[in-house]
Amino acid sequence: MIRFSILVLVVCLGLCAGCNSTNSIPAVRAPCVIQRQNTPMQPKTSTSNPVRIVVALPLRNQEPLKQFLSKLSDPSSGRYHHFLTREQFAASYAPDSADLQKVASQLAQSGLQSKIGNLAVFATGSGQCVGAYFQTPIDEVRYETSIGAVVKPVARGSLHLSPLLRSLSASIIGLERIPPAEPLSLRGPSLDPRLDPQNIHGPYGPYMTDDLKQAYRFPSALDVNGDGVTIATVMAGAVHRADIDYYAHAVLHQSSFRFAMVDIDGGAGFDPNAGSAESTLDLEQAGGIAPRSDIILYNIPNLSPYYNYLAYDAAYSNKRVLVVNSSFGQCEKDFASAQGVSELKSFDDLFAAGSAVGVTWVAASGDQAAYGCPDGVYNKISVEFPASDPYILAVGGTNLTTAHSHGSRNSAYISESAYYEPRGGGAYWGSGGGQSRLFRVPSWQRDFIRPFIRRGVPDLALHMGGLGFSSGGSYCGALKCHIDDSSDWLRLAGRWTQVIGTSAASPDIVGLIALRIEKQRSALGDIHTWLYDEARHARVFRRGIHGFNGYRTSRGLWDPVLGTGTPFGNTFAGTASVAGTPGTPSNP
Repeated sequence: MIRFSILVLVVCLGLCAGCNSTNSIPAVRAPCVIQRQNTPMQPKTSTSNPVRIVVALPLRNQEPLKQFLSKLSDPSSGRYHHFLTREQFAASYAPDSADLQKVASQLAQSGLQSKIGNLAVFATGSGQCVGAYFQTPIDEVRYETSIGAVVKPVARGSLHLSPLLRSLSASIIGLERIPPAEPLSLRGPSLDPRLDPQNIHGPYGPYMTDDLKQAYRFPSALDVNGDGVTIATVMAGAVHRADIDYYAHAVLHQSSFRFAMVDIDGGAGFDPNAGSAESTLDLEQAGGIAPRSDIILYNIPNLSPYYNYLAYDAAYSNKRVLVVNSSFGQCEKDFASAQGVSELKSFDDLFAAGSAVGVTWVAASGDQAAYGCPDGVYNKISVEFPASDPYILAVGGTNLTTAHSHGSRNSAYISESAYYEPRGGGAYWGSGGGQSRLFRVPSWQRDFIRPFIRRGVPDLALHMGGLGFSSGGSYCGALKCHIDDSSDWLRLAGRWTQVIGTSAASPDIVGLIALRIEKQRSALGDIHTWLYDEARHARVFRRGIHGFNGYRTSRGLWDPVLGTGTPFGNTFAGTASVAGTPGTPSNP
C-alpha cells in the first residue's frame, strides 16, 4: 500500500505501476504519403499543432468474455469475484499483441510516433501526416465549454481506413466532431475568506461530508475508513494542496488526504473558475467519505474523448486502482454517428476490461434532469455518457433535508426530494436520468425498467443539491427554485464556496464503495448485479422519495430520476456500525 503524502506532478510514477507497459515506435522520417490507389494524397490541413489519436482494436472472444463477466459479477455464481490479472485478461481477451504491433508499425511508417497500450495504439503526428494517412484534411475546431475553450482536431471528411485497420475493425478516437464533456456541478455563494462554517446553516445545509455520513447512515469511522483502497478520479484541472489540506483538517481533524496528481500530456493548470473546482470537489468528497484511502487525480488537458480515453487507460493500467470516478458527462446524441458509436464501443471495451480485473467504474448521471443535451435541444429526452454505459455505475441526485438546531452538529436524516428546476433558456437543473438510445438494456436491469428496452439511468442516487443553494428559496432570483434546495461546502482557492451537482454525489458513492472494498477485503468490479439484487429488498435503498425530472419518481424498485433510491450507507458497505453526529469518534 502506498502512503500518499506529497502532491506529485508526473506523467507516470511507481504509484501507477504499469501506467503503460507499452513500446514506443518513433516515426519514420519519410514524406507523409499513403499510397492507397494510384496517386498519393497530400490533403491541405488547417492545423499546425500536433494531432493525437487513439487507434483502438476490439476485444477478442467477446461472447465468452460476456459470459465470464456475467458470472464474475453474479453473487450466486461460483465464479463470483474471481477476477483476472491484467496479464490473464491480455492473454485471453485483449487485442492480439501482434495486431497492435502491426498497427503501430504502419503508423510509424506513415510519419506518426506511436505507442502500444492495453487495447489500442496511441499516435501523434502532424496534421499533414494524419490527414494523409486517413485521406482527409484535418482542421481545428474551437469548442466553448463551461471550463474554457477547447481547440481540437477534427477530420474534414470521412476517415478512410487502411486495409489493415479495416481488417482489424479499428476505431479512431480523436478526430471526431464531438464536443468535449462538461463537469457536472455548479458553484454558488462563497463565504468571506476570513470565515469558516461552524456547522450547517439550516435544515438544507450546506453540508460537509461528515454531515452526509450521519444523514445517510454511512459506516462508523471506527470500523472502516478506506485504508488500503486506491481511488482514481478523472478531470481536467489541477488542485491546490492547501485547499485539500484545509478541508481535511476542518472536517476530519487530520492533516490531509493521501493523494497524488498524475498529469497526462501536461494536464490542465489550476483555475478555480474552470476544471480545478471539479477536481477539488472530487478529492474533498471522496476523501471526506474514505479519509484513509489513496486517491489519484488523473489530470488531463481537457475533457475531449481522446483525453478521456487516455485517462481511463492509465487508471486501468494501475494495478492498485479499484474504483474510478467520472464527474462529467455529455449528451449521448453526440455519439449517434457511425464513428461515434464505434468510439463508444472502444470505451465500452475498456470498461469491460476494467470490470474483468476488479475495477468499479462510477459516473455522475448529469445535472440537466432528463434533458441531457446542452445544444439547445432541451425538449428532447436524453441521458449522458459515460453514465449510460452498462459497465458504469450511474449516480443521480436529490435535495437533502436534515435535523438542525442552533449550536448542535446533529445532521440526522429528515427527508429528500428530487424535483427539477428551470435554469433559463429552456434548460433544467435536476438529477440526470432516462433511457439510453445507444446501449441495450442489461440483463440485471430487465425486470426493473419496463417498458424501457434500453439501458436505464441512473442506478442509484445521493445528495446533489439545487439552485437555491441552501437558502430556503431566497437565493433563486428570477428562477423558480424549491425551498428545500440543499448544497455542499467546497474549499476552493482559499475560501468556502457552496456547490451542487451529481458531481458531488458520484465521489461520495465512490468513497462508500471504497469502504465496502475495505470491509469485504476484495475488489468489487461491476456491482450492478449485486446492487439490483439488493434493490429487491428494502434493507439497502430508501425508496418513496418524491421527484420529477421529466419523469416521475415511483415507489417501485427503480425509476429514471433516482434509480434504485438512496443507500443506507452502512448496509451498502456491509457493516452494522453507523456514523453518529459529526465530531464524535464514529464520525470525526
